[in-house]
Formats: sequence, C-alpha cells, structure tokens
Amino acid sequence: SLSTTSLSLCHQQHIPTTTMGSLLPAVVGVAMAMFFCGKLPVVGGDLLGSVYTNAMVLPPVMHAQGPASRNNGTAPCVMPVAGPPFAVGAGGALPCTQGHDTASVRLDGMFSSTFFEPGASYRLAVSASGAGVRLWVRGWLLVDNWLQQPLVTDSDSSGNGGGGGGRLLEAAWNFTVDSKLNYTVRLETLVCKQPDATVGLLFRREDSASETSTFAYQPLPRHALLPVVSAPEQERQRLQQRLARGWNTWHRASAADHLHLPSAFGLSLALLVPAANQTTRTVRWDYVDKCATADACRVRPDAHTYNGSFTRITQRVSTDRLVNDATTTPTTTMPTSDFNVTATSLHLGGSRDAVVLLLKANATLPALMRVRVQAGYFFNCMVNLDPDTNASVCGVIAPHPRGFDAQPKGLPAIQTRVIGSDDVSSNASDHSLTVAFDSKGRVCVVSTPAQALHHGAGNGRLAVPSSVDACVALAAAAEAAWHAELDVKYARAKVGRNRDAIEALRSVVGWNAMYDMRVKVVNPVSRDFGAQPYALWLWDTYFCTLLAAESDRDLAYSNLIEITRPTVYGDVPGIRTASDIAVDRSKPYVGAFILEDHYNRFGDKWLVELLFDDLLVWTSWITTRRVLPLGNTSGLVALGSDHFPFPVEGGASCSRIHAVWESGLDNSPMYDDQDVVPAPLFAVCFLPLHDVGMTGLYLSMLDSMARLADVIGRTADAKELRAKFAAMVPTLSDRLWNADIGMYSNRRSDTGEFVNRISPFNFHPMLSGAATKQQAATMAKQWLLNASRFCLQSTSNSGNTTSNIPDTQGLACNYGLPSISRDDQAYADQSYWRGRTWGPMNYLVYKGLSHPRYKDVPEVQEAKQALAQASQELLLGAWLETHHVHENYNAATGSGSDVRNSNPFYTWGALLAYISLAQEGLV
Repeated sequence: SLSTTSLSLCHQQHIPTTTMGSLLPAVVGVAMAMFFCGKLPVVGGDLLGSVYTNAMVLPPVMHAQGPASRNNGTAPCVMPVAGPPFAVGAGGALPCTQGHDTASVRLDGMFSSTFFEPGASYRLAVSASGAGVRLWVRGWLLVDNWLQQPLVTDSDSSGNGGGGGGRLLEAAWNFTVDSKLNYTVRLETLVCKQPDATVGLLFRREDSASETSTFAYQPLPRHALLPVVSAPEQERQRLQQRLARGWNTWHRASAADHLHLPSAFGLSLALLVPAANQTTRTVRWDYVDKCATADACRVRPDAHTYNGSFTRITQRVSTDRLVNDATTTPTTTMPTSDFNVTATSLHLGGSRDAVVLLLKANATLPALMRVRVQAGYFFNCMVNLDPDTNASVCGVIAPHPRGFDAQPKGLPAIQTRVIGSDDVSSNASDHSLTVAFDSKGRVCVVSTPAQALHHGAGNGRLAVPSSVDACVALAAAAEAAWHAELDVKYARAKVGRNRDAIEALRSVVGWNAMYDMRVKVVNPVSRDFGAQPYALWLWDTYFCTLLAAESDRDLAYSNLIEITRPTVYGDVPGIRTASDIAVDRSKPYVGAFILEDHYNRFGDKWLVELLFDDLLVWTSWITTRRVLPLGNTSGLVALGSDHFPFPVEGGASCSRIHAVWESGLDNSPMYDDQDVVPAPLFAVCFLPLHDVGMTGLYLSMLDSMARLADVIGRTADAKELRAKFAAMVPTLSDRLWNADIGMYSNRRSDTGEFVNRISPFNFHPMLSGAATKQQAATMAKQWLLNASRFCLQSTSNSGNTTSNIPDTQGLACNYGLPSISRDDQAYADQSYWRGRTWGPMNYLVYKGLSHPRYKDVPEVQEAKQALAQASQELLLGAWLETHHVHENYNAATGSGSDVRNSNPFYTWGALLAYISLAQEGLV
C-alpha cells in the first residue's frame, strides 16, 4: 500500500485508518485524480481518497464535476460506506471502474510532525510501474511522467530502493519541514494500464551543504501521512473549481485561441489572406504589437470580461500585397488600403460551456479571403493526436462537413458548427475548417455541448443562432450587457474619464489572464513577455491580484495564492517559470499589504489562514537573510543574492546583477556604483548599501503582518512582528534620513556615505507611517511638487499650500513620477528604470501618501491629488489612441512605444488607472 511501500492501483484490500496524532499545519494532497467516479470520499490507507474513471491531463480539481451522471455516461457510482472503506492490493477491482480501461485515485492528507524532523530538508520521489504519475509539492510540479506512453515496468537502476519496483522518478525540488510552512503535496496517477500497476511514494534526507545526498531513498511509512484536509485548503480547491471552467482565452501563447475547460478542447482562429502570385499568408492576433498611432497598430485589444462572457479584439490587415482572386492575372492587385477584422466571442445563453465566435470586417474583402478554424486539445494534449484514430489522451475529434464533433474523455460531447455560410471546407487531417466570409464580411462559429446544438430553445437547452444575423444580434446584446454592468458603478456621467480608465484596467487584466495546470488561473504580466508557457514575476503578479480584486475576487485570490509560495529556503522567489525558479533572491515585499487589502475588501478569514504562515516564513527570511547588521541596532535591509553552488534562474548567484534584480529596478542608477561583497557558499552576497526602499517595504510588511496576525488570533506572532517594527523605525530615521536634502537616502554600509540618487523608492518609509509628518511634508514639497525633481503639478487653488519649485533643468518632465529624479544625470537616458515613468512606482508612492498618519498634512494631500491626476493622464494618452497599457512610459513625452523595452500590453501598467480610481473612492 501507499502507506508502506507501494500502492497497487487496480485491486482491493483493506487498509486501516490511523488516528490523527500530531499534525503540522501542512496540507499534503497525494492525489491520483481523474473524472469523478463518485461524490462520497473514502479512506485509503492514511489518506482521504476518491475513485475516478478514465484519464485526464488537467488538475483533478478541474474534473470533480459532481453528479455521477456526468461520469462518462455510466450509471451513478456509489462508494462503499461500510465495511472495508477503500481497498487496494490483491483481491478485486477498484469501485466504479468496471467497463473502463483506465482509472485513478485521488488521496489527500497531511504530514505528521512525529515523523519528519523539524528544520531538516527532504526530497520526495515516486516509483511507478505501469502507471503515469505527477508529483506536486506546494503547487509546484516536480515530477511529470503523465504521458510517458506506453507505460512499462522499468527496473530501478538507482540503487536507492524502488518501493516495489518500477521507474524511479525523483522530485525536482526538496522541502524543509517547518511548523510555519503549509506544504501541499499531490500525487496524480493514471492507473490500470496494466493489471498490476503500482506507485510508491519515497523520501530521503538531504545534506544541507551538498548537491548530492548521501542518504538513500526509503518508502514513506504509514504514520508519515494523515487523512486530514484543512478548511482553507478546501476553500482553495473550491475557488479553482469555480474559476477554471468554461470558454475563455486561456491559452497564453495566443489571444486567437479560444479554449474550454475542463475539457481542454479549443478552437484556434486565423485569417487566410490572399497574397501576391496567388499565394496565401496566415494572419493571427497572437499578441499586441508595439505602435505609436492607431493607424500603425496591427492588433487592437478591446473588451474582455474576466470569465470570457464577452471579448473583442481587432486585427488590421494591409491590402498592399493582396490580389483579387485566382481568375485574375497575378499582376492585378487590389487598391492600396487597409481593413480591420474584429473577432468577438460571447457565452451563449449565459452558459460558460457554449461560445459564439463572430468575425466581422469593416470593408469589402478580397474574394479569396478566408477564416481558418482549427480544433484541438490544448496544453499537454495539443501534440498527442493519434494519426490513425484521431484520438488523443484528452479525447476524440471527428470531422463534420460544417464543423467538428469532439468527445473529451469523461465529459459531455462538444459540437462545433459554422453558422450561415455554405462555403465551408473541412480538413480531417489537421482538424481544420476553411470558411468564406459572407457578402457582408462576416463569419460565425458556435461551439456548445452536443445536446444544446439546435436552433430553438426549450427543455432547458440553449437557443443556437440559425443565421449570421442572429450571431450579430447576440454580439450586440453581449456588448450592451458589458456596458450595462460597467454603468452600475462607472457611468460616464458620474465618473468622467475614469470610465476610460476602468475599461483599460479590465481589458489588460482580462486579456492577460491564462491557465496552466502548474499555476492554475493567473495573470502573467503579458502574453508575450517572459518564458512560455508562463513566467510569474513576484511583485508584478502581486499587483495583478490588486487589479483583479476591483471586480473579481476569485481571480484576485488565485493570483495571490499561486505567487505566495516560499522556496525551501524561505524566500518567495523573484521569478518562477515552468522550468526555473530564482531561489537566490526575492523581489519587493508587497504581498502582505495586498493580502491585508483583500481581507479588508472581502473579509475572507480563510485566505489569511491559508497564506499567513507562508508570508511569515518570507518575513523571517528577510530578517535573517536581508537585514544587514548595523552596530548594536536592529540593522536595515540590503539587497543580496544567496550564494549557491549550482546555477539559478538568470545565471550564477552571488552576482551584482542578481542582487540588483532583487530590487525589481533592473538598471536603476541608484546601484550604478555598487557591487556585491563575496561570501562563502550558502551565505548572502550583499550590496554594501542600506536600502531605504527595501527597508520601507519590509516595515510595511511587518506592519500588515501584525494586523493579519490579529485577524487569526496569532497573538504571539503579532507581538513579535510589532517589536521588530518598533526596533527598526528609529534606526531607519537615524541612519537614512538625510536632512541636508530633505529626503531619505540609501547609505553605504561600509563607508557611511549617503548615495543621493533619488527614485520613487526613497519615499517608501511613508508606506507604514514610519516617516514623521514633517518628513513627509518636506519630501512632498521639495521633491514631489518640484518640476526639477518628480514633476508633479499642483492642483490646489486654495493658496494655503506651497507653490511648485520652478524647473531649472531645461529637460521636459511632463508625466511624473520619473523613475529617477529629473535632476539626476541618468534621467535623460529614458531607458527602463533610468528616467521612465512606471505604474508600480507611482502606486507605491500613492499608497504611502494615503497612509492615515498624513491625512492632515496639506503638502501630502496636494501631492496625492496631483499624482492621481498625472497617472490618469499618462495612462489615457496611450489607451485612447492605441488601446495600449504600457510597461513604462517616457516621462517627457508620455509615449510607451518609443523604446524596445516597454511592452505595449503589460498588466501592471493599469496601476495608473487604479490610482485614479482610488483617489475618487471607486476601489
């Protein structure tokens, strides 16, 4: 059995349950999960288990569909509730699996603290024979052997013990047992490919100072696991069940792909454009392109509701390379002009399982212009089509003269049909359709559950449009519903230009949402920035949670949960991709105050309970690994890179660039003359600089964490957090307040010299109220409301606040806040963090100005209003022209398209909108 050596997955035997004993607050979900075979959980060994039938490639929580009637058409499945609860080993088949060629089991539980040694490091492994497996630790996919077909019994060549034989699959990551860490471990197993498929879960102790362990793998014993799932973990699972379903643009690689979850069935759209010499070129709207004016833009993103109920995006196509059709000579060209094709999607009849796709041109099209619609199963299924049977691990796709008939395994059939047009050709080899536009330049495609595909409502079915005109009417109704929903809170007559700001915010968040089984539903910063299939930067993703929370609690929570995952060393890593993690460094510490914001907004205590210990571990890591001592004081935060003997994300650790990357300000002139001090292996290579920005963020973290501790009754933790805060604030003021210039400044830890290169990060002591009122007033007056420095223009006519200090530099600065003070020589570079204006910098300064301590400081309130106005103007300048939301902007011109390194559709750019909305009390 799993609780001893291996789990025989296609037979039954009685395994007794174990009493709960002593628990870590650490959820272990060892999940072998497929299409739900029954609603009642059963106890398997020392874990909770449920039996599923058939295979899946998406996470188990996606496929717990509920009613047994959805169990691939079989009769309802009843789990045994008396006698032997869940039997494995020899002696019979798994419950509910008769007639199925595959089956699986999901087991959930917790670690027992009586087994693992606190503070010790361990690595898990799986021994698999005749079964596909995936192993997850804390939501990270560490073993992925799901689709290794055919599944054969491999001998264990490692010499470490196979737990019953089979292929030894070592986890890519280890874990450290800590009473303050919440580990989720999940083992998914596809079974019954062989009559005696087995899976064993093993562990070994790791040597802390070596890459190579001297310990051998051993079977994980029964008493190491317990059949308990925490209430917050159950809430997280339910959240993902609600969120990751239905039709949406889930596939990050292209905005032209529309996918259905949980089936993974999807449709990819493209334009087939006739080109010179009777050739055809394919045009897709995968990503938003960089352009300065609307006429130059190839792709224009528009509305995108978060659940996919209404999306709209426009592709611009140039005709200067087009010919009329095959009946004309190749030298006959169309008049030089452009046309737009707008793709609209909507959920049919309010069902997230039915989608209407409408493409509509704004001008007369070439006669040979076509739309290609290609069907397939995405994610892991995408490249696993069987050329002989057209079957994949996700299901079957059958051709139809006007569409496709898809049968996802274990889910209702999905039918796709072209509406209206008679000019449709089907290619069964690649599951594609080629469809002609109608006389009005339109194409409509509908995809629904098979039982719903008919023209007329009734008996609980959907009314599928019978003509393209009906599709157009549905699209108009969906657009009207989108406007009506916005009007409830953001009617233009009431909020003015903030109506445009909220449309920009929701568009960039909606279009940049994606799904991947390893990180669930999240918002990467952009579809085309960073590694595929996903790249999650730390503070970027935290800010995405803040933006999503404006109108979608579940999407906000999903982002927050997935990014708050400390490594074995305790830091929440600066970046995570599918293949790499920045274990040597973190990034700006914004997670705690954003969790507090969510709690204050929604009041969900379970979320605090779920994430508090993860954030507390991160807080402790900062205290022990990033606070650089200063005499007999508490010390202050410095940037660093932990020194490891192995490569880390981005290259070698213990390097200057890795330490600077921890600030999030990759090329900031604040760090131009700084380099790390070398340190031994496993020590910290510090920049010898007490950093006011990172110290201010850390104080904000301590401040928020203390209040979150109060929420969940962690009195001792709250007391300790407040003590750390109180000890550091005087050191910050004594050490980093530079009275000569009226500003907090970074200061070298070796020479004691101030580094007076000032960025918006220097205002971070205001985030927690650590700056005094007088200091805040001085910074606002002499730095923010100063055309020679941070360029905010006064909006006050009251006469009782300070006037702007005149500009003496002669270099334009029309859009604050520049990422380095205008009087710094690097301002003229206008390259990335050297002078350009950024949404996150503006937001963090705005948040500091909004601290209750400064509500009666006139200079602060004047700067706050001016910053909100400047942020709105900067965002809308590009949005109204090109529908871009840029990564960063030129502080002089407001352009985001003037440089290569400003992504045109970057989620956190919408923080500029958020500031404007917050100033008016709308968020």
